[in-house]
Amino acid sequence: ALLKTINLNQSKFAITPYKLGLGKEHQTLFINIYEESGVASTLKEDRKNEKNNVREEIQINTLDEVVKKYNIVPSLIKIDIEGAEEDFLLGAIETIKHYKPAIILSIYHSGKDFFTLKSKIENLNLGYTFKIRKASKYKILDDTILLCEVKNV
Repeated sequence: ALLKTINLNQSKFAITPYKLGLGKEHQTLFINIYEESGVASTLKEDRKNEKNNVREEIQINTLDEVVKKYNIVPSLIKIDIEGAEEDFLLGAIETIKHYKPAIILSIYHSGKDFFTLKSKIENLNLGYTFKIRKASKYKILDDTILLCEVKNV
């Protein structure tokens, strides 16, 4: 679906998809793929969709490894990975420190994320400013994102 979307949109930007997951360490895990669309697929065992769940083996790397291997210079990182955001951040610390990219981070998959993920970035002392935005007004945590940006002086 990703390759089809890239071709249909004929982006002027260089888009290179990689078939791998990003997390806190290099490992092989199983992803629970929800239905045909794959929407809300997750590595979290406790969030299996028993009705239409398909499991697929997937390689997990850290963002730090991928950035070095493929010579990527990230200016924006968007993270909405169904409850694995904290693990992603643990594997992205060196990239964040070095490049100080803008970050769009989902903080609604658990109540804990809402209170802890901002401090993980803030504690790096890189000069990030933060804003919280919500797409839905009906649920407290649903579609809540943390916007992180370093303002250049």
